[in-house]
Amino acid sequence: MVKRIIRTGIRWILFLLVLIVGLALACITTIDKEPLDSKAYYQKFLNEIDTITIKSSNGNYLKAGWSKKSIVPKEPLSIASYGRSNPFDGIHDSIWARVFVFDNGSKKAAIVSVDLLIFPPAVVDLLKTSLPDGYSLENTYLSATHTHNAPGGWAQHIGGRFMAGAYSQNYVSLISSAIVKAIEEAESSMEEVTIGFEKWEACDYVHNRLVGDMGELDYWLKAIKLKKASGKTALLTSFSAHATCLSSKVNEVSGDYPGELVRLLEQDERVDFAAFCAGPVGSHSPVEFKEKNFKYISRFSSGLASMILDDLDSISCKPSNMIAYIHYPVNLNEPHFKIDTTFRFRPWVFDMLFGEYQPALTGLKIGEQLLIGTPCDFSGELSLDVEPYATDRNLNLMITSFNGGYIGYITEDRHYSLHKSETHEMNWFGPNNGRYFKEMIIGLIEKF
Repeated sequence: MVKRIIRTGIRWILFLLVLIVGLALACITTIDKEPLDSKAYYQKFLNEIDTITIKSSNGNYLKAGWSKKSIVPKEPLSIASYGRSNPFDGIHDSIWARVFVFDNGSKKAAIVSVDLLIFPPAVVDLLKTSLPDGYSLENTYLSATHTHNAPGGWAQHIGGRFMAGAYSQNYVSLISSAIVKAIEEAESSMEEVTIGFEKWEACDYVHNRLVGDMGELDYWLKAIKLKKASGKTALLTSFSAHATCLSSKVNEVSGDYPGELVRLLEQDERVDFAAFCAGPVGSHSPVEFKEKNFKYISRFSSGLASMILDDLDSISCKPSNMIAYIHYPVNLNEPHFKIDTTFRFRPWVFDMLFGEYQPALTGLKIGEQLLIGTPCDFSGELSLDVEPYATDRNLNLMITSFNGGYIGYITEDRHYSLHKSETHEMNWFGPNNGRYFKEMIIGLIEKF
């Protein structure tokens, strides 16, 4: 009897061991460390780059308009980021969908930035069929401010809901509707414009949070200036510091420093409208003062606003009639959701958690101003290597993050094994993507 019990116990132990090993083999594999040049997705890009076509035209004029619509939710939602699951405690400051539209008589284009953590893919799905006549995802340039104190409710899959809370179709529809209404309103206010660009060294406001002083720093605060024939002026700004001036303990809705920066710019009588797009924030954070709170936001934003406003009148604007754009689907390595520096979950596990998206690089050129949009937290260290290619072609480059797809962080390849959240938990598509994205962006710059 005892022997039979022992044999039965051994069988169950062996069965459980086989089951555990089988599940591990089904769920876990090794990280693919093969060179980029050997990868099929990279070779496909090399074969495609010569045939990529930029849609462009020199029209008879350049008109622009701008508008904004509230995206404050009508229901209590979780704040997106830091895994906060309780509904927000209140609205500290309003959040918006801000829009610019352009028309040169031959082509149209729009720029949309939302005061959200990312530009939600679920909103993109609605915009595919709801954008006003003359606009599509091809000529509508998307971004977000990346505030970590905006509502969630826009993530449809398990992993996204951990970050952004329970899904709300009502809020996704509200965001999409606000964008469409803002575009329509901006169209009704269009006038001929001149356009200019400036950038400032804001090295006292940003640091490399991945490797500190051992890393490179993209410290450029950038602004595109639009001036209507009537004299009304608008600014599109961008910076590389994460919008994380608030502690995770603050459970109120806020636009963080980008929202305050825009508000301060619009308070100046010379500025009719302003907007902000998150720049290459994948490796950069604000230089911290004593505490992360609303006083910190005020001090941080005031410094950036002063740089822009002190030089506002000296930003030269000139006529242009050029509009060009591209929406280039990105071929990626298979998902690499890491366990450690050797092992990762198999792609089906990642797809189950986060869904499958077709990411893209987006580009919009207005005159000499070139915006390149990335589907990720794109690293400021990478942007420094790309910038000279635009400068050599007399282009004023503004690289932005969160263009409607989301594939995690894209950082320098030498940081891939660094045990930081940005490079470990959030670097989702394997080694070599730093070099890969740089080459793709450089390829697009050369096309423009």
